[in-house]
Amino acid sequence: MTKRINYIDIEKKIKECVKSSGVYYEEIYITPLSGGFRVEISPMPSSEIIEGIAKCISEKASVSVKVKEYPYG
Repeated sequence: MTKRINYIDIEKKIKECVKSSGVYYEEIYITPLSGGFRVEISPMPSSEIIEGIAKCISEKASVSVKVKEYPYG
């Protein structure tokens, strides 16, 4: 059985996790994909902070999270 995730619900949880991490950000882009969501944070935080945010999202939304870094430049 596949768990369906509401876009508004996941957006709220992502923003909660980013804010709770204390990271400075200017924009958060959340893109729905066929198998989940892609989250881009600008400017990009450190790897440790990204891992913490991913863990928070996984716990709050009860979903698995895969982290990929795509640095700008």
